[in-house]
Amino acid sequence: MTTADVVIRSTTDAPDQIWNVVYETSAGQKKSEIAMRKAAGAAGQVQAISINYTTRTWGEMNLGGGSIPNPATDFLKVFKPSPNGRVRFVGTAVIDGQAAYVINFTGLHDTRSTATDWISKATMLPIKSVSPGVTVSYQWSGPGSVNPAIAWPSVPAGFTKIDPLQAMGKAKEGL
Repeated sequence: MTTADVVIRSTTDAPDQIWNVVYETSAGQKKSEIAMRKAAGAAGQVQAISINYTTRTWGEMNLGGGSIPNPATDFLKVFKPSPNGRVRFVGTAVIDGQAAYVINFTGLHDTRSTATDWISKATMLPIKSVSPGVTVSYQWSGPGSVNPAIAWPSVPAGFTKIDPLQAMGKAKEGL
C-alpha cells in the first residue's frame, strides 16, 4: 500500500476576513490551494479561488453573500462522539510534541471508511489524521498572524482557467 503524505496548511486571518488552505506533499511540493475572501467593493460578497498545481488549472468565482468558512470550527462540528459509535474517543497520546486526544472515525462517508485523528488538548484543533492510504498533518495559523494580502494566491503564468466549480473539485484530486 502506498501512503500519500499530505500537509494541509490552513490560514484564517481575523474572523470572516480571509481563509486559505494549501495542500502539499510531505516534501513541500504544492499540490493545490483554495482561498476565500471578502470581495473587494462588494459588501457581503465572498470571492473564492482554486489552483491545482498538478493539472496546471485554476478557477475563480463570487459566491454571493455569506460568511467565510473557518476550517477549525467546521472540524469541531464533526468532532462529537456519536451514539452509533462512528466517532469514538479512544484515549490520549503525545504526537508531534503535543498532548492530544485520539479519536476514531468509522463509516462517516461509507460503511468501510476509517480514520484516526489526533486533536490538540490545548487548541482542540486537529494535529494529524491517518486513514487507509493517506496521512494528513495539519498546521494552523492564528487570527491576525498573517497579512491577508499575501494569503490570497497568485495564479502562476501558463495555468489554464477552467470552470470555477470544476476547479474547486480538482483542487483535492490526488490527495
